[in-house]
Amino acid sequence: MAFELGNSPLPPPVSFMESSGIATGVGVHKRAYASLQLSTDASLVGCAGGITKIESAITQKHSELLKSDSGRLAPPPSLESVSLSNDGGQNIEDAMLFQADVSVKVFRKDDFDDIDVTFMTPRQKVDLTLGWVGGKKKIIKGEITGFSFTINQDLSYDVTLSIAGAGDGLANADYTTLRDKAALDYEDEESEKRVTSTDIFANFIAAAAEIDTKPDDGRADYFTKKGIKIGLVNHQMEREGFFSYFTSNDNVQPYVTIGQLISYINQNSQGIKGTPKEKFVMSELKMPPLDDKIKSANPIEMIFTHTRGAAIYGDNAKYNFMYDDDYNGLGKIWVHVGWLQKTYTDLKTPPGKEDAGRRVSTSKFLKKVFDKVKELSGGAIQLCLYNDPDECFDGKFLVLNKPTASKKSSPTMISVAKGYQNGIRDISLTSNLDSELIGMATAAAMDGEGGEQLNMVFSGCYQTKPAGEGEDLEGALEEAAEALGDNISNDDITNMKQALKAYVKGQNKKFVPSISYGLECELTCDGYVGPRYGQSFTVDRLPARIRDKAYFIVTKIGQEFSAGDWTTKISGLMMIDA
Repeated sequence: MAFELGNSPLPPPVSFMESSGIATGVGVHKRAYASLQLSTDASLVGCAGGITKIESAITQKHSELLKSDSGRLAPPPSLESVSLSNDGGQNIEDAMLFQADVSVKVFRKDDFDDIDVTFMTPRQKVDLTLGWVGGKKKIIKGEITGFSFTINQDLSYDVTLSIAGAGDGLANADYTTLRDKAALDYEDEESEKRVTSTDIFANFIAAAAEIDTKPDDGRADYFTKKGIKIGLVNHQMEREGFFSYFTSNDNVQPYVTIGQLISYINQNSQGIKGTPKEKFVMSELKMPPLDDKIKSANPIEMIFTHTRGAAIYGDNAKYNFMYDDDYNGLGKIWVHVGWLQKTYTDLKTPPGKEDAGRRVSTSKFLKKVFDKVKELSGGAIQLCLYNDPDECFDGKFLVLNKPTASKKSSPTMISVAKGYQNGIRDISLTSNLDSELIGMATAAAMDGEGGEQLNMVFSGCYQTKPAGEGEDLEGALEEAAEALGDNISNDDITNMKQALKAYVKGQNKKFVPSISYGLECELTCDGYVGPRYGQSFTVDRLPARIRDKAYFIVTKIGQEFSAGDWTTKISGLMMIDA
């Protein structure tokens, strides 16, 4: 079973009240505590000072209360407050990166020097603990990503430490520059010189250069060279405008699958200390139900082979690779190696900064690839990277298909009436309607397009138009695909994109089984252990027209600690099954 957001109910909030029976209700709490300490997990950082743990002042021995500091007596360092939040918002991808700001009071210079070495070193792994005295606690694993301090008139220090999940470091790292994979060399066709690879894309080109056979006109085949599966496609296409960056006079072009690409990235970065061997995990991916009609709108850039028919554009263009998928669906999406290299180069040396030569974030590069998949599939496939700070605390990313990553189970019902006894302090519902939803409402008001989806929430408010009414969407798509197979041109690609997008939109329930709306529910309650990203819940006092239809998936989890009190804030994005 693939990973699914909403497939697990949210554990209900718990009230942490005094157990004496005298005081009841929210606001009378067992005292909370917080601590920050050096993690024992493998880290990129190898240094530590004499202080490896800082706690809020709960209980201390008299001998620990005051120590000499340049002729004055000063207390030990104290953790004052914690504020933790993640990006969240209207997109499941945003849940992956969180930041905690930890405020620490330091009174002695020697203690400050120790804290500087341990906790003011970038990417130092730490454990942040929040808990109730005598009760449960939550441990949050992260890395130091920033710090600041102020020296006060009384010679004390106010220190702020910024902590982020391990995914924050991985999100900005370059894993495409060759590291654990050996560099291959090949002869450049234009310069006729031997070139040694510096990145994985050049390795793909080098592997393709070793293939001494080619498929027939309008056909495709694949080969394994240097452990890389390379697809070769002999296109029938124009050679001008958009296609000018394919400089070879030969129409035979090299491809690799997205699965091969991600696997190679993982292999190239296995030996990096303090990071997971598998940075990008494909095993949790659940692909949508694709048929022959979902063909790539531009076979120059990508070719889909989820079915034999998906790669056939007519008698003159049959690109069906006979290849078994090793990558949970991503072995069926072939990407042009030249397009990959051009996309990488554009990120590395953006216009006006050709001499920058900077490293490229691999996660940012993969998002470019995923955006292209969405574009060329008409929105039928919407790949994304997701990092659950609880599941993926080591920093690895899950590769998911957004529409099929959500599934309604039996969401936890939050009772407002009983919330007071269960530790809930506040519940709110806010709208954050994005431009896409506003545009859908406008279109529905004009001609009914999208009205069926909107009426699932705003029942009876919008006129509707049956999908595909008065249009032969399948016929238009088949015609566009055949034209593309005869002789690939810019006009043919544009027509194919439009026809495919219209077909997918007409079959939207098939490809998008759940719909997210710009409504967000926020719970603030006593701090408790249990809530996780992607869990589902609902509230019994929602407006009547959405109460029985909607549920929320957790996209934000915030934690606050100060003055012996700990609160948890949970935000959920509203979903409705299509």
